[in-house]
Amino acid sequence: MENREPESCAALVSVALNAAADEISALAGKPGSLPGVSARTVFSRRNGEKQA
Repeated sequence: MENREPESCAALVSVALNAAADEISALAGKPGSLPGVSARTVFSRRNGEKQA
């Protein structure tokens, strides 16, 4: 009998939001707390917007 890794399934969900950074981080943390789930956030500034 072979020793095989269990099959896995990968999915990507992309969401674009116009919100404060702390609100986006809080929202991303919810699914990231589930077992077997990882969440990543990427922030982008609009042209002319100053960094805080």
